[in-house]
Amino acid sequence: PEQSALEGEQHDEIQRYLQRLPAKYRAVIVLRYWYDLSYEEIASALKLTPALVKARLHRARELLARYMQQEDTKEGAVNALPRR
Repeated sequence: PEQSALEGEQHDEIQRYLQRLPAKYRAVIVLRYWYDLSYEEIASALKLTPALVKARLHRARELLARYMQQEDTKEGAVNALPRR
């Protein structure tokens, strides 16, 4: 049960990060990592070039990393408060 609860929390956290992404970046992330589509398949589905798909995936991963880092920084600030 504990493992299931942790997985549920992680899923919710990932969903929050994805919702923050602009739609054009969210689409390529979902198609690549949820549906396991190739760059060519994503390009065809979204009417983009494979090079643009790669660029958007790169940018989307950068944004997700930034969101996660900001969240860690906020949590670190809360956890760093002095005890009384």
